[in-house]
Amino acid sequence: MKYRLPLAAILALLLINLPAWSAVSTGSLGDCDQYTDVVFDKIGVINPQYTVSGAPIYESVTVSMGSVLAGQTVGSTNNTLNNNIPTGPLQLAANAPNVETLFDLSLPTNIVVGGSVEGKYFTTPLAILFDKPVSHVCFYLGDLDVNTPTVIEAYAADGSTVERMNNLSPGTHQYSVGENTGANLISGISIYIPEESGGMDWEGFAVSDLSFSVGVVPEPTTVAIWTLLGIVAFSAAYGSSRSREAKN
Repeated sequence: MKYRLPLAAILALLLINLPAWSAVSTGSLGDCDQYTDVVFDKIGVINPQYTVSGAPIYESVTVSMGSVLAGQTVGSTNNTLNNNIPTGPLQLAANAPNVETLFDLSLPTNIVVGGSVEGKYFTTPLAILFDKPVSHVCFYLGDLDVNTPTVIEAYAADGSTVERMNNLSPGTHQYSVGENTGANLISGISIYIPEESGGMDWEGFAVSDLSFSVGVVPEPTTVAIWTLLGIVAFSAAYGSSRSREAKN
């Protein structure tokens, strides 16, 4: 006798075994203390780059900082982009305004990364680039004006947007951007003012206390194997049960 595995059972197994991809959203700030720190330890470093060891599943992660991602273009006023869409694969733009490590009393550890144009500080957008995708990123951002038009935008490696955060609070605050399931989706972050908003953050902005985490997720091949094994096991059990029913 032939036995058919119900379609509903197959779909249920697939849904159980497939990874749950979801949009990047504001994460839990309480988790930031558990993340891998990027230590700003020297003032005056232009377009700093840090290689951090010890992240799960990666031997190391290199974090590079600049003002603009390739494909984006700087606006006509401080901290603005008139095109926020980067090109993939994600990388920092060449011939863009510099950023550097500076001293700023308004941010927690005082050594910050901010824009630097001809001796004028905190005057550019900011870009953070990870050479391998990560799941969560935390940082302090300040000192923002009231009703600031500043945006935090996270991108995947191909340059597509995975989340855009606006309506940020004035002053200095810690922000956490992360993927709910721990999937490693974030390859870059831009902090900028859209030129079309017509707004400005008069004092500019900088970041400090940058940290990130890496999620451990199953490889697609592993997911497929476990899905197949689940279907086979369920089919065998279902067929055995139907066979006993037929004998009775």
